[in-house]
Amino acid sequence: MGGAGLGLSLAMGLAGAGHFVLCFEQDAGSLERAAFYFSRLDCPKGLRERVRFSGDPADLGTCAVLLDLGMGSLAEKTALWAPLWPHVPQGATLALPLAGPDLAQIATQAKGAGHAVLGLLVATPVIKGGVAEIAVPQGLPAGYAGPLMALLQGAGLSPLLVGRSAAFASETLLLTYLAGLDRMLMQGATPWEVDEAAEWFGCAMGPFEAQDLIGTDLAYHMRQRLAGQVPGGPVAAPIADRAVEEGRLGKKAGVGWYRYPGGGGKVIDPLVEDLCREEAHFARVPPRDWPQEAMVETLVFTQLLALARVHALGGAWDGPALALLAERVLGFPPGVGGPLGYARTLGWPQVMAALGARAQDAPEFWAAYRALAST
Repeated sequence: MGGAGLGLSLAMGLAGAGHFVLCFEQDAGSLERAAFYFSRLDCPKGLRERVRFSGDPADLGTCAVLLDLGMGSLAEKTALWAPLWPHVPQGATLALPLAGPDLAQIATQAKGAGHAVLGLLVATPVIKGGVAEIAVPQGLPAGYAGPLMALLQGAGLSPLLVGRSAAFASETLLLTYLAGLDRMLMQGATPWEVDEAAEWFGCAMGPFEAQDLIGTDLAYHMRQRLAGQVPGGPVAAPIADRAVEEGRLGKKAGVGWYRYPGGGGKVIDPLVEDLCREEAHFARVPPRDWPQEAMVETLVFTQLLALARVHALGGAWDGPALALLAERVLGFPPGVGGPLGYARTLGWPQVMAALGARAQDAPEFWAAYRALAST
């Protein structure tokens, strides 16, 4: 259910693993668009025959596992599923993007209807590299998530069990990182300079080009939904928000951080630099020089800060899981143990001292780094 392109990608992955998949959407227009886009995907006939589309709740009776990928609050999810429970088979498992107390509350409702609930957040890209975070409600053993983890792994994802976390890690990671990127733009950097530095460091793609491919509006809506909920500091991104509000939605719209003439490759857009300088002027932030080494250091330090904020969520993520999240969600170069592993090669005391200096200059953004002292 839901998820737009994310949902279609996951449907393909599950069908490719041999499962029969129902793409369910009650809005007729959304259902028609989903079926149209799926018809244009390049996939084998046998796979295509294992995927069908429906807006009839009665068809949910054929499903053993229901994956709700649409983002929304607990109240929205409760209202969505209340009329659907009677159509869901007894014993079926529902996975939806809620964690912590919200997940516990809807799990209680589902138990009363004879169903089980798990938390699920799938981070893009989905197939061949995506991460799926799975949360288990209070009162259930961690092993309860085993079948769902196996199902998603078979579809090409890397599932991670996030324990009793109050929220999903990938959202906190991404919003912190994007807020740091916005600060760099505010201080005089350009998206293409940052992307060039990231690729020089070893990232497969720069963060701004990656946002264009995913769709800049996804992070925008995430910021609106989670405003004030990420622990350890602000995640505001005024430049990115203005870009989205002006229609810069990424490659799908032909313009984002770059322009994409005719739907082709990216082209530098000078108007983006004008936008950044205007916002910096309004915020009274003076520009600074950005040597490539300084950009790389800031990118790494911002990812370390993001990991520190994840610790504040209360989940039980170990080093390998954090490294995988940083690589798959933030694009950190693989093979070095993520930002934490890389920082240790630089010298942990020196890195912590450098982060401390940044926290003195801008405590509202950097102070949460202190959570790394226990790692």
